[in-house]
Amino acid sequence: ENIHAYAHATNDTNPAYVNGDDVIAPLLYPVRHFHTVMSQAAVDPTLNADLLRLVHGEQDMRFYDTLKPWDLVASRAILDDIETKASGELLKVRQKLMRDGEVVCEAVSGLFIRAKKKPGEKSKAAITAPAEETPEYLFSNTYSVDTDQSFRYAEASLDDNPIHVDEGVAKSAGHPGVIMHGLCTMAMTTRELVNHAADGDPKRLQRIKVRFSKIVLPSDTLTTRAWNVENNDGISTVAFETLNQNGDKVISNGLAEF
Repeated sequence: ENIHAYAHATNDTNPAYVNGDDVIAPLLYPVRHFHTVMSQAAVDPTLNADLLRLVHGEQDMRFYDTLKPWDLVASRAILDDIETKASGELLKVRQKLMRDGEVVCEAVSGLFIRAKKKPGEKSKAAITAPAEETPEYLFSNTYSVDTDQSFRYAEASLDDNPIHVDEGVAKSAGHPGVIMHGLCTMAMTTRELVNHAADGDPKRLQRIKVRFSKIVLPSDTLTTRAWNVENNDGISTVAFETLNQNGDKVISNGLAEF
């Protein structure tokens, strides 16, 4: 039931997740099991972190095997690194999901806790990046975010941070309203990669790495596009990005290995 709920929360109808006797868990489903240990790391009292100012900056996941219903798993996490900057604190949390003593999935999460602005302090002007050469896209596909997406994902992933489900709290944190979980956007992007770059076979994906560049709002329209980087020793490396309806990158620096 939890596997089906996660697939539904990310609008993923891949038969591997929903049909038959050989159901496997969606690739990003391990984050449900990482949630508790991630929370323990983020609320470590020595950090004194303001969780309302915390945003997910980066995520790097490696898949060594698939999960199936009734697997007995154990999650582990360590706070790998803390870096203090003028703009806030960067935390790196390393997680492993174990089954029968073997690692099924490994993840490194980059979390950023925004520093509070001082009275009268202005935001720095954004630096315009140089124009990039347009690659030859392997695919480009557009899809919609549902109005209740963040609520469904919060329940399926166990991540019920109020900025994703409570309008008032989200606005008090400086957002225009409830915002999407970065991992939900990543899961939908992963869905597109599997469907369009791996012939719908999730078992082919070995690694996916992203940077969360901009918040996603309910009802946004997203486009994921990817291009080949290299093929080496049977491993295909694909770069990708996901943009919103305004052409802003919500996921950038994406890298996937099949």
